[in-house]
Amino acid sequence: MERPEFDDVKSFAEFSRYYWYREELIKICKVHGLKAPSGKIELYKVIEAYFSGEKILPEKNTAKTSGKSGKNETLGGGTVRMMPRRAMKTG
Repeated sequence: MERPEFDDVKSFAEFSRYYWYREELIKICKVHGLKAPSGKIELYKVIEAYFSGEKILPEKNTAKTSGKSGKNETLGGGTVRMMPRRAMKTG
């Protein structure tokens, strides 16, 4: 039995009858503007929701850029870069 193209599949039950590679599922989600998690189970849940009329959209990046006035600067992924201290005067 030859697998149809995703856009020709009419239901999640029909979709589930075929084997899909993880990379294919990610591509399907991205092409249709859906969230594309890395796990195959999560991808199936997003696609199942799509067939039931719900669109699980990608999460928006809410990271804020930090100003130059602080001593610490937050980088992506929660990493904090320490700014160099100024030499202290003794006397």
